[in-house]
Amino acid sequence: MVRSTLAGTVILLKVALTVGLSTAWCADPGPVGPADAPWLRNREGTLARLVVREMEGPPPGIAWPPGVSPPVPPPPLTIEGIGTPARTHVLDVTVANGFTHVTTQFMPAYRVRVTAAHLENLQARPRFARDFPNGIQVAVGDVLRFGQDLGFAGNVCAAGAGRGYWPPGTFCAAAIPTTLTFPNRPVPAAQTCYTTLATVGLFLNGVGLFNWSDAQSYRAENVWHNTATVFEAHSLDICHGHAAEGIYHHHGYSACLAAELGDAGGAHSPLWGFAADGYPIHGPWQADGLLAQSCWRLRNYAAGSATGCGADGQRSCQLVDMADAGKGVRPVAPGPAAGTVELSMFAENPVVTDPGAYYQDHYYDPACTAAGGAALDRHNGHVHAPFVYHYHLTVDADLRPVFPYAFGPTYRGRLHDTAFTTCGPVPFGFPTRNIYDRADIDLGTEATRWVALPPGQVGGGS
Repeated sequence: MVRSTLAGTVILLKVALTVGLSTAWCADPGPVGPADAPWLRNREGTLARLVVREMEGPPPGIAWPPGVSPPVPPPPLTIEGIGTPARTHVLDVTVANGFTHVTTQFMPAYRVRVTAAHLENLQARPRFARDFPNGIQVAVGDVLRFGQDLGFAGNVCAAGAGRGYWPPGTFCAAAIPTTLTFPNRPVPAAQTCYTTLATVGLFLNGVGLFNWSDAQSYRAENVWHNTATVFEAHSLDICHGHAAEGIYHHHGYSACLAAELGDAGGAHSPLWGFAADGYPIHGPWQADGLLAQSCWRLRNYAAGSATGCGADGQRSCQLVDMADAGKGVRPVAPGPAAGTVELSMFAENPVVTDPGAYYQDHYYDPACTAAGGAALDRHNGHVHAPFVYHYHLTVDADLRPVFPYAFGPTYRGRLHDTAFTTCGPVPFGFPTRNIYDRADIDLGTEATRWVALPPGQVGGGS
């Protein structure tokens, strides 16, 4: 995660979406564009408040007085609505002059029924004792609302701003009214356009989509760039989201959003959202029980491999062209050997650097795309009847995100002049224009708000 021009605090939510709308969309997609999409609109003005109850006694992470022990079992949670009210889902959708303008505060309304698997995942955290100094505060069967105190040592967010919900090292979410503009008729790009940090798309429930990056690189050398789902695996909430100084977002698949959209794998996935270029993003399923297939492969770092560096496990070279592995490799400043352990930047969780931990661990396989069917192109999309060109979220059989997670690393479409982000000239970088935090934004406006700043001062992402 990296700091941006968008200020941050934390927020919360509550509802789930009916399945019928997304099912109908899947069965009869019709014209698939932002103007006719089934956005999850907040028509009732529903507010979500932060849902949290602090532990009695010292704040989490602070030692209890001598002779005093934390309560065992922990006291039952009292759900209280506190903090700044935020409107959930999409706030406004207007269509004019060939564009659709969608206003959101990036706030979902997730509710999760806690399962044994959820608790097992939390208990398996590498620094459980640090992360849960007083134990997990929810049990199997509890319905957990976005932002509810589950017992994390919330030493980042202030009291009343999500303490206890966000894993350590995570920024706090905030209600940031922002209007994003999408072209109703996307067109293919005439030149290579890499995704950048910060928002690159929007899901139907108003939550932001960020790309593959966590905005960091090995030893800050700008050579081996971290992938978010590996280095931030323990910085994501129970819905696989978190905030980059205000903007709550996903980097790819979220089981909570799948449930909200009714995407259970029984058919081609329904629409999940749109990329900044206007092309639709669907969930991970190509058909009943069949997952869409990313054609990005992992390099083999064995000594004799064509994608390796001549010695087992060594990262001392990169591919000359990640879109054509046949062009060979070139020497670069070495990264960590495959299988060694590094630490994530903010929470300092151990990360095993197996292939896939870094962007440069991947390459595109055009032969995979040529096979057709569930296979995707280099942008992570394809076209087939009855759907227009669309991207897919990609996951493995256990529904764990597979690179490039949603789409990318390049856009298939051209970014219009009113787009809320810009093309990157290289695979890793900040946009030169980004959505802007303005307290005076008119929620009915048709103008996309941004600020032009030098690249080093713009955007942010994780």
